[in-house]
Amino acid sequence: MKKYLLRIRPLEPFTFGGEKGFSFEEIGYKGTYFMDSKKSPEQTTVIGLIRYLLLQSEGLLKTSFSYSTEEKERMAAVCGPETFSFHPEQEQSFGYIKEVSPLFLLDEEEDIYIRNPFCNTVRNTDKEYGAAFKPMKLSAQFACSMGDAFRFPIVGEEGYRGKSGYGSGYICISGKKTETERLKSEDYFFRTQIITGNRKNSESREDGLFRRETVVLNQGAFGLYLTLTDEAKTFPRKSIAYMGKQKAVFQIEADEVDGSLALKEQAEAFFTSYGVKEDWYYCLSDLMPDETIQYKNFGIVETKLIRNLRTDYSQKGMSRKNQKRYHLITAGSVFYGDIPDALYKDKNGLRKMGYNQIIKIGGKK
Repeated sequence: MKKYLLRIRPLEPFTFGGEKGFSFEEIGYKGTYFMDSKKSPEQTTVIGLIRYLLLQSEGLLKTSFSYSTEEKERMAAVCGPETFSFHPEQEQSFGYIKEVSPLFLLDEEEDIYIRNPFCNTVRNTDKEYGAAFKPMKLSAQFACSMGDAFRFPIVGEEGYRGKSGYGSGYICISGKKTETERLKSEDYFFRTQIITGNRKNSESREDGLFRRETVVLNQGAFGLYLTLTDEAKTFPRKSIAYMGKQKAVFQIEADEVDGSLALKEQAEAFFTSYGVKEDWYYCLSDLMPDETIQYKNFGIVETKLIRNLRTDYSQKGMSRKNQKRYHLITAGSVFYGDIPDALYKDKNGLRKMGYNQIIKIGGKK
């Protein structure tokens, strides 16, 4: 196997839109005049980027998008026969792509940052703890309609602080940083700006005001680990690709990393070093449970809606939004106590593509 560390560095402001924004004719959505932006690309976007770069390195891309049967078979062998799907009819194959880690952030010193667990009571301005990670304390067990072992966070400095909310930003899991240097707010990495303009309505010939949020990465780069089979050619050392609205320019650098730990193992080792006694589970990546979750304890969870993009070569490679939306649990979400099997299951093989990765960050192994 060949393992790489990829640095994905935006060379200009970018916009990664979501469900709200400009119109999408394919799904009958009229949209609004304002489009906000996510701070980072979705994992599905990253998977598409890797497949594109692999095909490019193998000399299989054509600007005409016109491929013979033999060329399509070769492309399927390199990066898989179909676009990534959350609910494939059978286990998906991605050719030479063996595994893709969840996306993370790299600072200028090449240290890795992941989403700060939502249960973390330490803030980046705190100095008194002497540690970057201290999960909130919960009350004693008591009986309620949800069962006899439910708990709530205590009120106060070591519990939930309503004015501060739950843990946010990013936490560094590598390097020799001091504990007070490990937590960074979202503003440390990102800043936003609004672009205003007019777009022409082709039917009514009327101008329309629009506003689009763009994001700037202040420093560092997005990062991920990529594992390829031995059949793959050496991944390009440096590439240029385009992502997001208006096709923002990104530079991708790849370094082969022999014997490097997986992101999941690095994160587990980092949190284990704090010796937390309480049982906490942390979503290292976005999760899409395969079935309804039956969970009867305390958790702090964010969710989001996402659509798959599909590539239709009959339409010259035009990407269109799928009709079906998927409901995901976002990275950083946490669960206390025993968690349901539905959070561990990976029926559709999403884990190898950087989804459905949940780790224990407290309690006994």
